Amino acid sequence: MEEKWNLSPEDINKAIQNADNKIRINTLIKVLIGIVVIILVGYFILGNQNNNKQTRQLNENSYAENQSNTTANYRNKNLTTGSENVEKQKQFRSTENFSSYINSSIINSSSNTEISVTIVDENGNISTSASSEIANIYNQSGLKGNTGLLRSSFIQKSGFQELFEGNNEIIEKLKLSDHTDYLAIGKIKYKMRIGELVEGTTICSATISMSIISANSKTIVKTFTFSANGNGVTETQAQEEALQKLITIYYNEHSSI
Repeated sequence: MEEKWNLSPEDINKAIQNADNKIRINTLIKVLIGIVVIILVGYFILGNQNNNKQTRQLNENSYAENQSNTTANYRNKNLTTGSENVEKQKQFRSTENFSSYINSSIINSSSNTEISVTIVDENGNISTSASSEIANIYNQSGLKGNTGLLRSSFIQKSGFQELFEGNNEIIEKLKLSDHTDYLAIGKIKYKMRIGELVEGTTICSATISMSIISANSKTIVKTFTFSANGNGVTETQAQEEALQKLITIYYNEHSSI
């Protein structure tokens, strides 16, 4: 005989309510699981970012340290090399034969006040014409001027610039006092431009810088610089006129010791 289920409305409602509760619980569990998964994934990503950031920072610090060490080593190497070069120059200078840079045939005479003249152009060559013109100025002023005391082999040496600046060590090593009372060394420069007032002409601007050195006191007694302009149809004519104007100024204003 078939058994019949007689369910009351209360039983049916209770059953539906239990089913709804199970669904809510399952849904809540799924939501909680989802939240946990999201938190774990976020933590994992954040951890990787921090690790990557720390790695980059370490790499940057390492790179900066390497660069700093490289720079420091480079500077130390340069300082060492510079010191070594200075020491080598001193050692070389102590053994260098400076007498080879002097024309030994020129001897200082006690009966005259002698002044030797050497003028160098911007190419590092001795300007024979300028040197002779200025030496002649001193002859006209009652001194005994000459040229050719310094040999051209010395002009290219760093010692020439040091001599121009009055380095007493160089003066001593050249033994200038054995050959002259004074040394007049100068640098002359020429600059050309096209004439503006007269078509087809050239203007030459000449500048000369001088150091007058006392061989006895081993010091510079006088320095001066001045300029003059010359005009000509050719550059040669313009340069010659500029030089003659320099010589005139030299005679009128700078011939005394």
